[in-house]
Amino acid sequence: MLQRGEPAAAGEVRTFAELGLRHELSAALPFTAPLEIQRLAWPHLAGGADAILVSEAGSGKTLAYLLPLLHAMLERAGGGEQIGRAGGGEAPSPSRTGRLLLVVPTSVLCEQLLAQARALLQCSPLLVAAASCDHARGAH
Repeated sequence: MLQRGEPAAAGEVRTFAELGLRHELSAALPFTAPLEIQRLAWPHLAGGADAILVSEAGSGKTLAYLLPLLHAMLERAGGGEQIGRAGGGEAPSPSRTGRLLLVVPTSVLCEQLLAQARALLQCSPLLVAAASCDHARGAH
């Protein structure tokens, strides 16, 4: 379990580039420095390990798990090279990139996650979709 205040396994980094995040993802972020929970989670999640992230609301947990997942999918899709929608190339097949299913407890979180994923992948051939069913709000 990774908790706030725990020292980062990979040392203190100042930018997403120092973490090794793909350029097309870091370029889509409105900031360059990862938050504490993102620095803590990166070496574990980017390395394929499981982790439970514990931190207060608004601390950056969504990007802490979403960035390593999208990074890995883009690595598989592009073989380590930057890929994008510009240039007319075909989108990589799901068998090459894999599929990612994220389950969140409310439709509000689903909408927030979808918006973040779309913003991060705006220059990528990866597709993003969402479905939710919140009994209080009805199906979307």
